[in-house]
This record gives sequence, structure tokens and C-alpha cells, in this order.
Amino acid sequence: MLATLIISLTGTVFIYQGQELGMPNFKNRKIEQIKCVEGTGTYGAIKRDYGEDSEKMKKFYEALALISRDHGRTPFPWSGEKPYAGFSKNAKPWIDINESFVEGINAEAELNDENSVFFFWKRALQVRKEHKNMLVYGDNFQFYDLDNEKLFMFTKDSGDKKMFAVFNFCSDSTEFSVPDNKASYDMFSVTMQTLMASHIL
Repeated sequence: MLATLIISLTGTVFIYQGQELGMPNFKNRKIEQIKCVEGTGTYGAIKRDYGEDSEKMKKFYEALALISRDHGRTPFPWSGEKPYAGFSKNAKPWIDINESFVEGINAEAELNDENSVFFFWKRALQVRKEHKNMLVYGDNFQFYDLDNEKLFMFTKDSGDKKMFAVFNFCSDSTEFSVPDNKASYDMFSVTMQTLMASHIL
């Protein structure tokens, strides 16, 4: 869903290494595995002031799992080959590999699976290219119904055309109203299932 949102936004799309595979943040790393200076420094200060088993330390680890700079530094997972995901055979990388490579989140596995996140990105970017006047160059971006807790919606323009985008970030079907009920709308559905076959206009 986030990939679909990204390709709908005006401007240049940047895809960072691992993002095209859907690589998640690492999980449950010990402080000895952390290379981020800010992370190790904060750990030391909390341990000194509050102790290893403090509530502050628990919150530190929760924050580390979300925002550590090390998430973006882990070596790229080329394959499911242990121990280093095809990044190297014998030389241990300077930072530990993201463990998700053994779960199929690696380049080799995804390039051989047309239902993978990699192929979703590939097809999504093709859709963006086919509709670049609106998706890449569209302007007059405006949020719509920001109070809606389930949907993220916006409109933007390209010449005399207007796009109304709706992103459902919950698992339930959700009703919504359109900005202009007198306008005529062409359905353009971009979903994981849609992009695995063909997109609908």
C-alpha cells in the first residue's frame, strides 16, 4: 500500500536498497550488534542513569526497532544462502545481515516469484510511467477528509483532469464520499492483485 501511495505522488520517486524487496527493519538486536553511534550512546546514558532493566531501557529498545540508522545500513540480501545472504561467502560484513533473507526476502527469491514485492514495484512504476502527466507531473495537490481514520485521500490536477486518490490502510471495506458528486469518474484501481495481472482503467 505504501508503494502504491508513493507512485501516486508528484515528483521524483526514490527507492532505497531493500525497499524494492519489502525488506523490513531488523528485529530484536542486542546492543552489541548496533553500530549506530547515536544508539550506542543513548544506551550507555540510559544504562548509567536508570539501569539495564528500567522502563526507560525498554522504551529505548522499542524506539531503536523503529528508527535506528542501522536499518538502512544492513547489507543487501542477494540470496537465501547462509550465513550472509549472498553478500559474501566467507568475509563477515561490518554489520549483521537482516534476518529476513531466510524468509524469502532476498533478490534471488523475489526475481523468481511474480507475486513478490519486487514485481509489484516493477508493475507499479510501469503504471506511473503510463500515466505520468497526472502521477508524475500533476499539481494542485489537496488533502481530502483528513479526519477519516481509515482512509488517506487527496486530489490533484493535470490540465483539465482531476485525480481523486483513495488509500485504504485498514483490512475492512470502507465507504467514502467523492469531492464532487456531479463529476464523472473513470475507475483506476491499483491494488496488489490488480498489478499482479493487469491494471484496471
